[in-house]
Order: sequence, then C-alpha cells, then structure tokens
Amino acid sequence: MFASRRRFAGHRRVALSAIVLASLAACGGGGSDGNGTTQPTANPAVLNILSGQSQTGRVGSALTQPLVVEVLDDNRRPLRNVNVDFRASAGSGSTSPARGVTGSDGRATTTWTLGTVAGQQSISASVLGVTAMTFQATATAGAATQLVISPGVANVPVGDSLRLTGATRDEFGNAIGGSALTWTSDAPAIATVSAQGTVRAVAIGTATVRATSGSLSGTVAVTVVAAGASVCGTVTPVALRVGQVALVAGSASGRAGARCQHTVARTAGDGRWRVATRCRLRAQPARARTPRAWPPARCAASLLARE
Repeated sequence: MFASRRRFAGHRRVALSAIVLASLAACGGGGSDGNGTTQPTANPAVLNILSGQSQTGRVGSALTQPLVVEVLDDNRRPLRNVNVDFRASAGSGSTSPARGVTGSDGRATTTWTLGTVAGQQSISASVLGVTAMTFQATATAGAATQLVISPGVANVPVGDSLRLTGATRDEFGNAIGGSALTWTSDAPAIATVSAQGTVRAVAIGTATVRATSGSLSGTVAVTVVAAGASVCGTVTPVALRVGQVALVAGSASGRAGARCQHTVARTAGDGRWRVATRCRLRAQPARARTPRAWPPARCAASLLARE
C-alpha cells in the first residue's frame, strides 16, 4: 500500500514538471543567465513590423503612433527578453528608447520623434542574426515663422530689372509653399516693384523692397547704380578660355565679400557671348544663344572668350 502511494506521488511530480515546462515553452520564456536576467530559450528567426509604419507628422515632433515590432522563433512563437535596436538614419530624428526589449508577447515598442528637415525619414529596427526592418515616415513643414527674400542684396543699373523671390519658412528653415506675397517699395521714384516681385530701377539711389504674407514680412535693400555699372560689385577683369570657369568675389551694396546673385549675358564687339552665372563666369563660343530667361542686367567683369 505504501509502495503504491510512493509510486503515485512520483508520477504526480513528473506530470507537474511536464506541465510547468510546457507552460514556459508556450510563453517563450527561458532560464537565467546567473545575473537575474531571463534569456530567450530559442534563437530569434523572424522580425515583423506590427504598427507605426508610413505615418505623417510635423518636423521635430513625436509621431502619434508608437513603432511596434515582434520577434518570433523558427516555429513562429513569440520570444521575450530579446533586444531590439531602433536606429534613425541621418536627419531622421530619434527614438525613445533606442533599444527595446520584447515582452512575453514577443513585442518591443518605441516612440519616434521626427528630425527637423521636411521630407521622407526612416528608422531601422534590428535584432542580432535577423534581417532588419525599416519604418518610413513623412515629415511636413511646421507653421510659418519667417519670410525670406532672395537675393538678400541687390545692385541694379538704371533701366534694368531684377526678379526677387520670397518664401515663407518654418522655425527650422523648411519652405512652405502656396503663400501669397504682397510686394511694396518705400521709394518708387528710385525702384518700383511689381506684384510678381520684379524690381525696376528708375533712378540712382537706394530703396527698400518689402514682401508681406499675413503677419510675416521680409525686406531687401536695392541699390540703383548708373546704367552700365556692374551688378556684381567691384570685380577684376578676367580673360577666360572657352569652357573655363572662374568664381568672382567682390562687394555688393557696400558689403565686402558679397557675391553676385544674378545670371548675366551680353555681347561684345567681337560678337562673342560673355556669360556669368551667380558670378561663376564661363566663356562660351560665339554660336551660344542668349537664354530668354536671363534678366537684362549687365556685369562689368570683362570676359574675353576665345576658341
């Protein structure tokens, strides 16, 4: 009788042990590494993205949905206590935490704060020995906080014109499209400006041209110089071979080191074109044509194009 009871107790302990082991296996659990940290009982084989993909948010802000991944073993069972690293590509902000640890459901989560440059951004999720996965998001510009006019300084000979452009930007400098601009000149007797931002030089002097969009505004100082004077400031004449490029730095509106911001084209007595693009001067053969988009401004830099 006592022998039967001992056999029954032994069978019961074996059965309980089998139940415990089966429960641990089903949960993806494992043993201890000796430091109190539980380690996975199987090697990670699969990394899946569960949520957080293809979101859109404002630059510099956290996305509304967390990034969630799951780690599975060869039998498609969730693994817990697996490290998942979340790394942002250049300009793509940051994650918190940068390293997540899977729970009993095999899932790890992090929050993504976008970078400050509008456009596509990405985060990679990786587990040792498993193919990494990539989260994509679109960062949009924030609210307009400034209005920038280009070029920032303008020298225009009497009778010539110059097209100004203006753009509203957010706090990080991202351009915001679709903003309507209103242009005004504080001295129309010196320089007028059209509704499209084209400045027309009327008489020698200085004027301030202002662009306004809502509560934002920006200005540019316009110096009207004598007809035929340089729009590039003071420059040294340069003789170039065909195809040679030279960068000319001079002064514009009295600012030493400023560089010409205009594209210039005109002919010389030898019938060859003299061409300057943002003060990057390139000699062209006589057969070159004048692009109609170029403004009629002239540059005093002397270019001799020769074959």
